[in-house]
Amino acid sequence: MPNPLNTVACGDNYTDAATIKDVFQSGGGAFQIQNQPVFFKCQYGGQGVDAWTEEQQLGVGGGPVPPNVTGVAFRNAVAGKTATVSAFIVPKGQPSLSLAFPGAVASALIKGQVNSDGSIHNSDGSFSVVKSGAGQYDITFTTAFAVAPTVVASPVITGQPTRAAIIDAFALTTGVRIMTSTPTVGFADTAFNFIAQS
Repeated sequence: MPNPLNTVACGDNYTDAATIKDVFQSGGGAFQIQNQPVFFKCQYGGQGVDAWTEEQQLGVGGGPVPPNVTGVAFRNAVAGKTATVSAFIVPKGQPSLSLAFPGAVASALIKGQVNSDGSIHNSDGSFSVVKSGAGQYDITFTTAFAVAPTVVASPVITGQPTRAAIIDAFALTTGVRIMTSTPTVGFADTAFNFIAQS
């Protein structure tokens, strides 16, 4: 599989040309969608594990790939249209790269992992969390962003199919609401990773 993806045209189905896969113990990365919305999914797991999240839709723009994601795949969100994407994942042992593409400006970054009960599993102290309902987590940034960040959330894989969805619940410069669900139960408590970057 290619890594990075350099201005790759997406098809209506997932293809090897628009997929990065099996970058184990990665340091994260970034993506950029140039002209049409896409569906994407993330791969997690160690060698010999091929676990993918359910797909989510992304609009035109860019954002980070969370650390420990081992792969990403993209396909068109609008049948018959051709989306163009660029992406990279930093392999183990290589220095982290700037999460930027041509024309991007220096950015602020907040990332962490939240447990299913709403407690913080991993953080540098840059956010707090309030669990406000089943599968509903309100994250408040300690320092507000100057402009609204791009937020990417991915469930922690525990053997049960899950998905994380982001809902604009309050001013995105100061925080974000992340809702998690399972296909069979609906909104359900799920641990997740997230990155917010502007």
